[in-house]
Amino acid sequence: MPENVHIIKKDKWPKEGDAFYSSMMQVIALREQFASIVFMKKVVHEMLHFKSYNSLQIITGNNSKISKISEYRVGLTVSARDGNEMYFRNFNEAVTEEMTRNIILKLLNNSLFAEEIKKTGEIINKHYDAKMSNGEDLFDKDTFYAEMKNGSNKINAESFTKEKERKILNILIDKLFEHNKESFKQREDIFEMFSKAMMTGNIIPIGKLIDRTFGAGIFRKIGELDKNIQEQENFVSSL
Repeated sequence: MPENVHIIKKDKWPKEGDAFYSSMMQVIALREQFASIVFMKKVVHEMLHFKSYNSLQIITGNNSKISKISEYRVGLTVSARDGNEMYFRNFNEAVTEEMTRNIILKLLNNSLFAEEIKKTGEIINKHYDAKMSNGEDLFDKDTFYAEMKNGSNKINAESFTKEKERKILNILIDKLFEHNKESFKQREDIFEMFSKAMMTGNIIPIGKLIDRTFGAGIFRKIGELDKNIQEQENFVSSL
């Protein structure tokens, strides 16, 4: 497994963002990070993609010859058989980041990160009203790390991501739990269904639950709205 993880120097990093997983290459690549807890968070997120259900498909042309090999499944994500569309990518990212958040929050008391977490708390307490350039609050419930360079007033902060995707997922889980309290003791049981589906590749139980609760075809409709995340949120909120 270590041979599948590659750390790239900042000045050599070729992409936007700072980490990615390639199922085709079976590789995780990360830009080097300034803090151990930040590095750990990004490793966990990409490793969950790596360890989730992965499969490929062979796409053939009109002459039945192989035209390409492409992703078919990565976690909850499903590719069309022609390889031109992918569905449930937003769910997949939401579940992955929620699982990442749960794991990292459990690690915050680890001695490896003690000094970074202590300094983070001090910075947030002293500069709780700090703003970003767009006027929004710099710190929120998802902030897990902050630092100030010596001699500088600039604050670098790291938060859990995929806010929009996670919001949609949590709206859906809340609605599913409200309609199915006789079947689930707590809402976390429904999240566990999503987590299990991501790791095993079996999304049928989720689809059946959603369609049984809201009507036939709703699960598919949510997946088809992946490209327009605001429309997807509006649709899920209307259920």
